[in-house]
Amino acid sequence: MSGRLFIDIACRKRCGDGQTPCGKTFLQRRCADDDRMTVALTDVLPGGGEGETFVEIDRPGRQATIVECDDLRTFVLRNGQLLTAKRKCRITGEAQGIRRLLYTSWFNIEVGDRIVLATEGVLRGGWGSNRFPFGWGADGAAAFAQALITEDPAMSSAALSTALIGRAVANDGGNSAGDLAVAVIHLRRARSVSLFSGIEPSGEGETDLFDGEAIALDDLSAFDRVCVMLADRREFLFDPSPEAEICRKLTGGDRVMIRAGMCEAAKSGISPFDVKTRCDLSVRMAALLEEQYGKEVDLLFV
Repeated sequence: MSGRLFIDIACRKRCGDGQTPCGKTFLQRRCADDDRMTVALTDVLPGGGEGETFVEIDRPGRQATIVECDDLRTFVLRNGQLLTAKRKCRITGEAQGIRRLLYTSWFNIEVGDRIVLATEGVLRGGWGSNRFPFGWGADGAAAFAQALITEDPAMSSAALSTALIGRAVANDGGNSAGDLAVAVIHLRRARSVSLFSGIEPSGEGETDLFDGEAIALDDLSAFDRVCVMLADRREFLFDPSPEAEICRKLTGGDRVMIRAGMCEAAKSGISPFDVKTRCDLSVRMAALLEEQYGKEVDLLFV
């Protein structure tokens, strides 16, 4: 798992004139069978037209494909610079009387790449002003994003998308009339955490799977308290206890590896009740981290 990219995705929206966003739809889906991630952003434009962007990330193949329709724009940042990818244009819908421009681009992905999807309202920020008479544009948005990333290379997708929305509104004098949406896809190495219970973390091959922090949690009572805290996230945010600290470490990672010692524990004379309890707690922890916190969890009984 350590060789796989982690895909950090976030989308931020802002209502124009205090209304609920209309027509700004964001979707993301992961196909577990071939480990592909698809992201879509749709923008209903004034007058009834639509702009659409689809991004597919082939994680094993290390390739991204971007499809842009009409006015929705996407740009890619790599090492603080704007990446120029191969791009083809195709005209569709003429037979139905609806002429649309379809742009397709693709590139080999690298660790650190960021793909930014922006609706027309974001790129038109400042339209008619002395500074941006024709709007901020994709170039202006990309330059702003580059400056932020240069200052903070670890900036999250949520923070970057929020900042882009904020600057677009500022370009409009602090009150954007239109609805805005920005989605950011960041391809980075996972922040990994490994938890070992009833087994030493020095087992063969174990320490090579993750390059993150290792946590030992052998006491079953403490293990149970950690699970209880995970079930109610408010309970551990400001708690100074060791169990709360374990919760913060687990939820701060992207992927969590849980290794529970079962066979050796049974051989060493530990009661079957304790062995089953460790098993049940490990399964419960994995479910909480996956379902409530969206973590990728690797659970193994050894």
